[in-house]
Amino acid sequence: ASPLEEIGLLNIGSRPTRRFGARTLADLRAIPWVFAWTQNRHFVPGWYGVGSGVATFLEVRGARGEALLKRMFADFRLFRLIIDEVEKTLAY
Repeated sequence: ASPLEEIGLLNIGSRPTRRFGARTLADLRAIPWVFAWTQNRHFVPGWYGVGSGVATFLEVRGARGEALLKRMFADFRLFRLIIDEVEKTLAY
């Protein structure tokens, strides 16, 4: 559970929590969403989407894509940092 609805009622930002008053995930603005998930210590914004992004990359690129990711992790400091941060977030 997330305090997203309660945070939306606080009216602390310059814009409404959702676009056009809609109730779908697509209409939710990023800042209250990140703030709400951070409050319950799930840190969803730190890892959400990484797995599906990597899976899609591997589906499209296959074994060559896997080799590229391994090479990037070994040689590209920023990529390694991003993956390390995702792992750290999931460990909480």
